[in-house]
Amino acid sequence: QQQQQQQPVVMQQHVFLGRNYNDELTPSLIVFVLGWFICIVWLAGFKFIKSRNMAAKWLGIGSIIMFFLTLIGVVIAIAVTVAAAAAAANAINSAGTYRSTSTVTVSASSLAGTSKFISSNTAYVSISTSGRWQSGLFPSDTTANGYTSGGQCGASCQRSASYRLRLVARCGSGSWTDIGSSGTMYCSGSTLYLVANDASGNYGLNSGSITVSIAEYS
Repeated sequence: QQQQQQQPVVMQQHVFLGRNYNDELTPSLIVFVLGWFICIVWLAGFKFIKSRNMAAKWLGIGSIIMFFLTLIGVVIAIAVTVAAAAAAANAINSAGTYRSTSTVTVSASSLAGTSKFISSNTAYVSISTSGRWQSGLFPSDTTANGYTSGGQCGASCQRSASYRLRLVARCGSGSWTDIGSSGTMYCSGSTLYLVANDASGNYGLNSGSITVSIAEYS
């Protein structure tokens, strides 16, 4: 008999290269941490929501939740800001009704300054100025803002903490208020006093005047 040649049997081993879910923990953690600094990174959490690694899966879900919570917070913050701005604009527009404007002149050499009676129908006044005046203690003139580089006027001035030759005002017997080139103050049914802020002994050294427009609002 002819001996049949025996063929070798080759065993084939099939290797399945699947997804290694254990390697997803670190990137999911990185996504979750980086999202606190750049919130859009949290969207990468969608990549891990089907992971078989439970830690990676929950980090992915947590990233997505944090992204949408942050998005909602931003939308609410914008809405609140816009509403507040609109309310402020409405408050300004409805704060008062314009009544009238009068013009007076305030001399730098007058200790008494200038006064104007404000009607009881007025709630507040808006003051604007033009012109220049000069103190004999300074080599140049200035606006109603006064000599801002010269320091505080001192205790003998109407408003000691303000600048020399700065326009100041008071309503009735109230305290002196800084006005400068422009300003707003409450005054109703009383006399508005306007004066160049200076020491009482220096008014004779001053020259020039400021034109002051007083707009009244109810």
